[in-house]
Parts: sequence; structure tokens; C-alpha cells
Amino acid sequence: MRLKFFKYMPAKYALATLRTGLIKVATTADVNDPNEIMPWLSSDGSDAPRDQIESLARFWLSEKYGFISLSTSWDSNPMWGLYADKFRGMALVFDYDWETKDAKLYPVKYSAWRYHITDGELAAQRNDADPHERMLALYANKDKTWAFESEWRRMVSIDEAKANQLENGETGYFVDVNRYLNLTGVIIGPDSPATFGDIANALQGRCRDNFTVTKLCHDTRSFALQFLCRKKWLQGRWCADCSTAI
Repeated sequence: MRLKFFKYMPAKYALATLRTGLIKVATTADVNDPNEIMPWLSSDGSDAPRDQIESLARFWLSEKYGFISLSTSWDSNPMWGLYADKFRGMALVFDYDWETKDAKLYPVKYSAWRYHITDGELAAQRNDADPHERMLALYANKDKTWAFESEWRRMVSIDEAKANQLENGETGYFVDVNRYLNLTGVIIGPDSPATFGDIANALQGRCRDNFTVTKLCHDTRSFALQFLCRKKWLQGRWCADCSTAI
């Protein structure tokens, strides 16, 4: 079974990913909801001080793990508005073969309740290189009001990432996008000034034959989005293919 996932981004960051091959890894410091990745902690008799365990619940985890957020939806107006610069950005397209490729993608569970974990389980994860199943479940638990994101995540160890200084002076973490995901295209937002030429210049010929760029437009009769044009990269040039859906 083949699935497609989408990463909504402002145009400059999407073009930077295409140009460098690096994609930013989110940490707990980047999430919108301060309750996210904050478990319901209970004691199981651990000797660790309670205040130390509570601080580990978020700040220590941000130094150990990150994740790449993806969505199963390409036409979500809230997602274009929130994460793609109010329809001026782009969405990167990833192809995932469920049967043959182990990308370690997992769906987010939307719930009204925090994920329950004991302080001992949290402390035990500290010295392990790979996340336990309970850590994966913790990172995949979000408040039910975020369900419109239709989010899946790819867990990343911070040790595997490259640290770069961001525009605001803080440290960001990046990984080779093609090491973790199969990048197969770009969707240009309906209000984005970016062109097919901008995509080609960013790629500098570094893309597969099936790489596709789609330009969207607004449906003037409804709130839906429509295909304006779609082009494939073939033998070093763009070929129009407006009849094929994503």
C-alpha cells in the first residue's frame, strides 16, 4: 500500500529544503500546544526527586528526541493558513510504501486525556538510545481539538541531527530529508509568488524522474482548493500534466 504525506511550510523554508536537502526536526520547544508531550505522571516508587522527574518530562526530552510532522491531507485550509504562511507557502510531498519501506512513521492519536506514564518509565528512557514504545506513544498523543491536522510523525534522535543556528539566534536541528522520507514533489500554495522556475533552481537538477510540482488556485465558488497546473520533471525539463491528480 502506497501513501502520500504532506509537509506544510513557508515558501523560503520549503525552497531551502529543496536546495540543501535538509529538513528541520521539531522538538518540544517548537510545538504550538504547551500541553503537548507533557504526560500525566504518576509515581511507581522511583527514588528520583519529584521535581527532577517533572522537569525531565519536557525539557530533557527536547534534548533527546525530535520529530518530523506530516499530514495526510494536501487541501486543508487550516493547515495552509497556519503552517504555510496563509496560503503563500508550499507543501512538500512524500511518497511512502507501507510494505517495503520502514520509515518509522506513525499516526498521532487525538484524545481528551494526557498520555499516562510513570516517573520510573520516564527516567529509564534517559540512558537508552532508541525510544521505547511508550515514548513513541507519548509523542503521538495530542489534544483532540488538533485532529484537523491529520498528523503522522517520524521520530528522530537529536544525536542524528545536524545543529544549525536559526535566524532568531537559537539552535535548530536538521536531517537529510531523503534519509528518512521519500520526497517526490512540491505543491505551491494558491497565493504563493513562487514559480516552477524557483523550484527548478532550488533543485538544481537533483530530483527523480517522478518528481512533480503542482500549483493550486482558489475555487471562487467554495472554500475548496483546485489544481491550477501540474508539471513533472522529465529528462531535465518540466512537462505539463494537468490531468493527473495528486
